[in-house]
Amino acid sequence: MKKVLGKIWEGNLVYRLTLLLLLLLPFEYLPTLDLFGYTVKLSYLVALALVAVYILQGSWRNLKLTATDYFLLAFVASSFLTIIWSINPLRSLITSCLFLFVVIVYFVLKQSIEPAKLERYYNIIIGVGVAAALFALWQFVAEASGALAHLSFLRSPYQSEVFGFPRVHSTFLEPLYFANFLLVPVYLTMRQMMRRRGRPYGYALLILLTVFFLTLSRGALWSLLVSFILLSLYLLGRFRSHLKRILLIVAIASFAFGAAMGLVYLAAGEKGVRSYVEQSGTAEPIPDTETAASGARDYDYITSRGYTMRVAIDKIVEQPWGVGAGAFGALPEFEPIRAKSAWQIVNNLYLEILVEEGMLGFILFGLFLILFIGENLFALIDDYSERQIDNLFLTLALVAIFIQYMTFSTLYVLSIWVFLALAEAAKNAAETNQR
Repeated sequence: MKKVLGKIWEGNLVYRLTLLLLLLLPFEYLPTLDLFGYTVKLSYLVALALVAVYILQGSWRNLKLTATDYFLLAFVASSFLTIIWSINPLRSLITSCLFLFVVIVYFVLKQSIEPAKLERYYNIIIGVGVAAALFALWQFVAEASGALAHLSFLRSPYQSEVFGFPRVHSTFLEPLYFANFLLVPVYLTMRQMMRRRGRPYGYALLILLTVFFLTLSRGALWSLLVSFILLSLYLLGRFRSHLKRILLIVAIASFAFGAAMGLVYLAAGEKGVRSYVEQSGTAEPIPDTETAASGARDYDYITSRGYTMRVAIDKIVEQPWGVGAGAFGALPEFEPIRAKSAWQIVNNLYLEILVEEGMLGFILFGLFLILFIGENLFALIDDYSERQIDNLFLTLALVAIFIQYMTFSTLYVLSIWVFLALAEAAKNAAETNQR
């Protein structure tokens, strides 16, 4: 074991920090430190060290930016520009700095990741995902048992009082963030199964998907379904030999869903199962302006997605240049939330960019995203060989992530930019092998 761990750890400082960053990615809520009203996360500290080492070593001199990268930098610049007219300049400054930080981490990783070590990174992400999932299973069992509820570390909104059963979030702040993170380990595990890498990956997928379903994140569930259908169509159209593997994955997913429903039933009976089905299949309606205004005095109502989306749509029409990066929660409609030292977001990334960074920011980020996903998809169309299998699974995982972004809107989540860098590295590795 010492030899194996020593071999994994062997490498330069940038590699070791990248390894450590991957291991610490899940720690978004536990353990963290609150400092001056902001949450200090271990992964962000390691990412900061990684950037510092990258700069001190002079590696930045070899950085090559693509057209896609320039659109991303232009988006960050537009975010800083909104400080001038922001309704909360300090919040806009902090948000813009966070955007800049995660983008710099993305650039550093994109250049630093060695193709020869990609397989190692994939297995680490799978292992970290399984570990986080096992902790989430403990959360469910501990909370559902009652006697051990105080050891579940579940936040109060996700305990059994709401649906009759707990919604797990592992070491993340909310179930939707946890589910979003799990999308990449799930797809990387499916990749290993497609490559016939052994039975342990089947067990890993079972654990990951069972817990994924227990998050009860509606956006994540739909994004996984849509992206998996796209994956199946591509594989069946190009590599029909993968049919048995696809059917095996479907069987594991079905068993995982059954296991999740079994746990829900044991915790809350038929009522819990009905609540699960209703919550996973029903979208929040967007109220009209009059209905929104009449419900604005109710705290639960003004924190709902339907209300925040309605407010965002109205403000986009009024201020097409944006209210300022990160400043949506400063609108007068959310005064009751600020009174409780909380901050409201739109819970739809695309509307949030429109309302905060305005049309300019929305166009720039949209161009980045379209070019990034488009380049990866064109690489798959151009090269049908097994060389593109890594690119395929990481691209579909990212497609799922950005579909889910229709139900939440925190863009500076570090794990997403790490996964973007991995996807870019996988695409570049496939193109190098092709040449």
